[in-house]
Amino acid sequence: ASGKTAWQVTDHAASYSAPIAARLGERNAVIFITRYVTMGLEPSSGERLFSIPFGMRGPTVNAALPLLIDQRLFLTASYRVGAAMYEVNETKTRKVWARDDALSSQYTSAVYHAGYIFGTHGREDIPPAHLRCIEARTGKVQWSKDNHGVTHLIRVGDHLLALTIEGRLSLIEASAEAYKELAAHRISKETTRSFPALSRGRLLVRGSNDGSSGTLSCFVVGKP
Repeated sequence: ASGKTAWQVTDHAASYSAPIAARLGERNAVIFITRYVTMGLEPSSGERLFSIPFGMRGPTVNAALPLLIDQRLFLTASYRVGAAMYEVNETKTRKVWARDDALSSQYTSAVYHAGYIFGTHGREDIPPAHLRCIEARTGKVQWSKDNHGVTHLIRVGDHLLALTIEGRLSLIEASAEAYKELAAHRISKETTRSFPALSRGRLLVRGSNDGSSGTLSCFVVGKP
């Protein structure tokens, strides 16, 4: 209501990742990824519920959103940080698996569907980058569309809208069996690093070539 600071905790440096709201057992939480740590905090007080080391010193980036799957937390970053899955509750965590050869994303966020995680493995500045499906339980790669490029994903039912940074939009089945592309079209000649937004059958996409200006476009992709 006022903008007044309610609480402030830690002296951690910032990452590029946004926090997410979560429900851990019987408690509400907000999960943050900072420069080197992922932590769960109580929303009204800032009380620390758990803390997980995540990140690496040097020219590295934590940018993908944390992904909460029931009471498991998926984290991903490139730069040899890798991907990891943790069991989390109100007070503690347990590492389920961690590896750097499955789905280590430089900055795009992964999505979950029916036991599997879909997302980008690799970096924009050091290609190639692959679109992949991994098993959430183990991190095992189910399929990989190699050289697909850095890709933003939005899950819609049993399908994925996949937008590469080169402006190619495709409709993909959210299936662990294989990469199944149903339709594709080049919708922008500009670089589309900004995350797209979907609302009522309309997809909003921002493109930019010089980093300071660009074109905002709206596309019909489904029933309104």
